[in-house]
Amino acid sequence: MMAVLLATLRRLRHGPLRRFDAIWLPLGRLHRWLVRVLGWSAPVKQSIGRYGPFLLDAQFAFSDFAGWGGGHNEGFAACIEACRGRRCVIDVGAHVGLVALPMASVIAAGGVVVAFEPAAANRALPPTCNGINNATSTPNTTAPCRRKSR
Repeated sequence: MMAVLLATLRRLRHGPLRRFDAIWLPLGRLHRWLVRVLGWSAPVKQSIGRYGPFLLDAQFAFSDFAGWGGGHNEGFAACIEACRGRRCVIDVGAHVGLVALPMASVIAAGGVVVAFEPAAANRALPPTCNGINNATSTPNTTAPCRRKSR
């Protein structure tokens, strides 16, 4: 039920009601604050471009990651497809793993995506590969996704 509600609100926010940023931006800040204060740890399902769905931290519940691959991210799908079947790929500047997750979903079984985030502010954000998404995470990187054998 909650997943359907979140998906509907996300579609409205990034679709027909997009022009109401004056309302959505403060609501987004309130949502992220509540997630932190209440300790809401339930992940939310999100697609990243045409890949997924993946489980992401609750603070990203209303982010439009399904729209990735257009605008300044137009090389996204080509990047992910270049990883298909590879045993090891590296994501430098990984943020929270929005490229690492789709990479990990297409690499060879048992392969590894090493994702490194140099910016301390981005490393402070919740990584997307912490025991969810059929991936494991190691310290000192944002989202090193090791694909488990199928």
